[in-house]
Amino acid sequence: MPARGAVRGGLIVAGSLTLIALPLMVRPGAPPNPTALPLDYVRNWLVLMGVVAIGTGVVLGARRLPAQRRRRRS
Repeated sequence: MPARGAVRGGLIVAGSLTLIALPLMVRPGAPPNPTALPLDYVRNWLVLMGVVAIGTGVVLGARRLPAQRRRRRS
């Protein structure tokens, strides 16, 4: 299965990003200093997961195009 490497790479990147963001996403309550963690980390993590998924799809599509062109020439 030629797509296995691209999917595995996407999962590794997504898992790494999750490990980095997880402590910020599950912090209990509001910080005593509201400027310490001012960003919406869950939303940003979801955006990054979407970017990783789209990037993985682009890689899979780019790998599939040359194979289809070779089949048409034969």
